[in-house]
Amino acid sequence: MSKNIYTLTMEKDGTVPVRTFGRQSEALNYKAPSGAKSFVVSSQDDLATISIAALTSLYNGMVDEAQRIVKFSDKASAVKRLWSRIQEVVSAAGKPAREKKPAKPAADGEKKARRSSGPRKESKMSKLRDALKEKGFLSLEAASKACGYDEKNVLVACRILSNPDRTKAVLNIKYDKAARTIRLA
Repeated sequence: MSKNIYTLTMEKDGTVPVRTFGRQSEALNYKAPSGAKSFVVSSQDDLATISIAALTSLYNGMVDEAQRIVKFSDKASAVKRLWSRIQEVVSAAGKPAREKKPAKPAADGEKKARRSSGPRKESKMSKLRDALKEKGFLSLEAASKACGYDEKNVLVACRILSNPDRTKAVLNIKYDKAARTIRLA
């Protein structure tokens, strides 16, 4: 398996496209746009020969505005982070984008039924929610039996069910540590 050769070109607009070549001769024959600086690399060792200021510019040209940095703490971390970013860009470019098929209009204005193998399986979270709504309170042991979580995860699930950022149907749940019970407040 041959090693890929990459060219990193600092464009005038600040972006750094990564071009992949199978052979070094192809990479060396690549003509960068006028006024753009280009680097040919095939490994982290090649990146280590580039100045830390140039590595910073290359890295900043390959990331979003929010991820840009002022400077690297040292050259080794600069090389490591830039090489990692090159690999991410190359692997993302190698995957073809999934094409979305246009939705077919439903016949006679009816919605198309979802294909399923029967009714949807009830989640552990919904089992816990239903048991709490039905009884109003549960011991940790009973809640664990009702939903299938161990006692520690019952408490985690209760925190999730009480958090408006994590669930649509928020429940106000109180935990009594001494009695080891949970109840709706």
